[in-house]
Amino acid sequence: MWTRFRPQTFRSVLLLSLLFLLGFFSIADGSLAQSTNVTADIPAGIIEVVGKTSPNAQVEIFEDGSSQPAASLSANAAGEFSVELPQYSTGVVAVSIQATDTDGVKNELISNDVAVLAHQTSTLTVVLPPNIVVSPSTAVFQEGIINFSGQTVPNADVEVTIEPSTILSAVADSEGNYVIPLLVKSLPSVGVYTFGVQVSAGAELSEYVIAGTFVITPPVEPPVVLPPQPLRDIIDRFTGQTISAPEITYPSSDEFAATAPFVMSGQAEPGALVTIYDDREAIGTVVAGEDGSWQFYFAPYKETHRLYANACIGDTCSENSRTVTVTSGNSKVCRLGITLENYRLKATVDQPMTLSGEMTEGISGSAYIDWGDASNEHFSVESEQALSASHSYQEAGTYSGYVVLSGSGMCYTIAYFAVEVANPAQPVPILLFTALAVIALAVIARLLLLRSAIKTGQ
Repeated sequence: MWTRFRPQTFRSVLLLSLLFLLGFFSIADGSLAQSTNVTADIPAGIIEVVGKTSPNAQVEIFEDGSSQPAASLSANAAGEFSVELPQYSTGVVAVSIQATDTDGVKNELISNDVAVLAHQTSTLTVVLPPNIVVSPSTAVFQEGIINFSGQTVPNADVEVTIEPSTILSAVADSEGNYVIPLLVKSLPSVGVYTFGVQVSAGAELSEYVIAGTFVITPPVEPPVVLPPQPLRDIIDRFTGQTISAPEITYPSSDEFAATAPFVMSGQAEPGALVTIYDDREAIGTVVAGEDGSWQFYFAPYKETHRLYANACIGDTCSENSRTVTVTSGNSKVCRLGITLENYRLKATVDQPMTLSGEMTEGISGSAYIDWGDASNEHFSVESEQALSASHSYQEAGTYSGYVVLSGSGMCYTIAYFAVEVANPAQPVPILLFTALAVIALAVIARLLLLRSAIKTGQ
């Protein structure tokens, strides 16, 4: 027997069904939202960094060029370290690593690209390059020893390369310390040298990195700076007189075969500015010392040179010395050169002076300037760039300086210059005031004496 369906019942059932469905979807939606939030905290992949460096070094790891480390940790006593870096997206990540040893010396920052794969661990295995210190950073040509020292992986093989191809090596001790000596006399010339370093620990090899530079200066004793008054006396003594031509004592013969750079030396009047010429072109000026001796470092840059010198004191100059013909015997000599606008410069105490010149051949390399007053500077030069540098002297006198220009392939050249530094001229009003003051004091003193004499007579 069928029961008649009432509309009120139908509406009630429909309302309950809608409420049920609405509640179901609300719960489901909340569950999905909660599930989505949980998923966002789950890494897409992991980068594991495993490496070696010096014992107990502080290691910092950076991602994608950030200045804030993604991880900081300490290596163990064997120099080993490892860390996991969670990644929340797939793709390529630039991972940079740097370590600071127990002496506070950092190694060169190295970078590697690591591919992050979904739900996988990508492992980066590295051996960090050694930390390195060069001492001394400046040495005299053919004299002494330069030491390269630092810390690295214990018992690892360390190689230092003097660019482009001179390799020195040593084995680190059980604590990771190493020292590599370099005999300066083994280097071919003066100049600015670049060096790099690399280490191998068993079958693992670090990245080769350029670590720094050091400077080899000419084998010339520091010039004697003549005080201004004796120099003026010398100039007065020779004004209107003929100055003797400088003597070239080495090379001793008029023909000289040079297979390497050499030191040209001689005698001149004490305090004279000796200018050296090559085929009538000035190539440098040096100051003769108190005993009249002078030296000039020369690196052949063509097959034949004709060298001679003259000497000047003030505006009075000598005749030319004898000519020495230098043959290099090698058509593939270094053609690097630098020409200064003026090899004899004048300056005033505490006033900037500019040294200008140009490279005869465009190169990219380094320049080192010794100003002759225990000051120096080192900077990079680019192809076709003119040389320009400024300096202020603190005391009057005559200074002998030089510029060393270095390029690739052990190619170096040097230019000497001399600077006459004078004290600032006193303004005329000050001199006049001083003279008037002296006269006034003299008059007052005379009056006082006269007054005293009058009283005595009374």
